[in-house]
This record gives sequence, structure tokens and C-alpha cells, in this order.
Amino acid sequence: MSRILVIALLILATNICLGQTVATVGSRTITAQDISLRVATEAVYGHSGLTSSAALVSLINDAIEREVAASLGVDATVAEITQLGQHANTTSKAPQILSQVKAVYEGDTDAYNRLYLAPKVVNRKLREYYGVNVAPGAQARSTAETVLQAVADGNTLEQAAGQSGLSVTSYSVAKDSGQSGLPPSPLAQILDGLNVGDVYSEPYEDSVSFQVIKLVSESAGEFSVESIVVNKPDQRSWLQGRASTLTITISDASLRQAVQLGYSSLWWVSQL
Repeated sequence: MSRILVIALLILATNICLGQTVATVGSRTITAQDISLRVATEAVYGHSGLTSSAALVSLINDAIEREVAASLGVDATVAEITQLGQHANTTSKAPQILSQVKAVYEGDTDAYNRLYLAPKVVNRKLREYYGVNVAPGAQARSTAETVLQAVADGNTLEQAAGQSGLSVTSYSVAKDSGQSGLPPSPLAQILDGLNVGDVYSEPYEDSVSFQVIKLVSESAGEFSVESIVVNKPDQRSWLQGRASTLTITISDASLRQAVQLGYSSLWWVSQL
């Protein structure tokens, strides 16, 4: 008896018909059969004993990504899914595992494409979209520019920060890199060109934020600054924000309870 048949019988034993819809995410449905296929697929990769609730959480997360991708116009296309399938067939470093995964789906190409291949395409495309359109922090830059303009208009840093729901922090910046032969940090070089009391004329950008910087004082070895920090969104927070209006339901009461008890830290669980 195949693994997939064993899993299917286990689900049937819990009085859930394989074709029954057990959850919805926006316009997408998740069935009991989808859960059985995810459990069996994970077992191929050595994750045996995956519970139905854990498999459902995984499927809901995939569906959330697909709904967000569709809203952005970057959902997986048939051509991309087909290309990934062909690529896996010819270049897989673990052909035996891929063969076992395909055996799980027992020739159900639609389910294989939808549950196994499409999530991989969507995850990659969302990361690419985030990297090009979100990670540079257009909204964060705009907020920092608004704060900077408020300062230029005569507001104190505290007043300007408060107008945008932000706060002022203080820290020190070393005048040199601390390593022989290396130049000072980019921020130290900027501060070196300011007079005490000056606010830098544009938002200072690093990998995680934009800052409005004021030089408060300096000594022989360091600069003291006040800063209003506008953080760039991380990808997880960005995805959650994009998905926050999705309607997510779990119609099966026992699965819903198991998810609520075991995965309460997930943002969407509180909306069930």
C-alpha cells in the first residue's frame, strides 16, 4: 500500500472526505486531499509524522503567498511552472527523491503543479518583487523626507518625529573605522562635514532604514548624534501587510481548533 493511500485512509478515518474543502484563503480552496498530499510529500523529505494541522498551516501560508502574488500581477504562470518542472527533471541533484515525490501524486499533474511546483515559483517571484520594489524603501524614504522638511520648517527633532509617530534616539559614531588602513564609516564621513547643531540635508540610508541625522557634539574620537529612524519594512512584515485583508477560514472544526492551539503566534490565526 502506497504512502499516499495510507495517509488518505487516515484522513478518511477522521470523517473528512478527501474532496471536501477544509479551508479557504481568499479565492483559493484547500481540500483534505491537499493535506494528505502535503503530509506524504514532507515524509519523502524525511519529515515523517507531520500532523494534518501542520500540513494545513503550510498550505495556507502557500495560498497566502499566491493571493498576494496574484494581487501584484506576479503569480506563477503555466509556462513558469512547466519550465520549473522540466528543470527539476533534468538537473535535480536528488533524482530519487524527486521520483518519490512524483509517486506521491500518482499522475495527478494538476495537484503536482499546484501544490509542489507553483509555491516554489511564487516564493521566488515575491522575493524578486520585494527586492526591486519594496526593499529600497520608497515609503520609508518618503516618510524620512517629510520629517526632514518639518525640521527645515523650524520644528525641533522631537516635534518633527512626533508629527510622523516616530521618536528621537541618540548614539555615538566612531571617527575612524578602528581598523588600520580602512577609511571611516560612510556616516562618520558625513558627520565630519557638519558643524555641531547641523541636521544632515538629506535622509541617511543604510541597509535597514532611513535616518534624519543631527550632529549634537563631537570629541577627539567620536561624534554624538540624535536621529529619527524610519525603518524599511522586512519582507515578512510587508507580506503580512499585503495579506491583511484576505479572508481566511478553516471550516473543519477539529482542524481549526488544532491550528488555533498549536499556531497562535501566526498573525492570521487570530483572524479565524
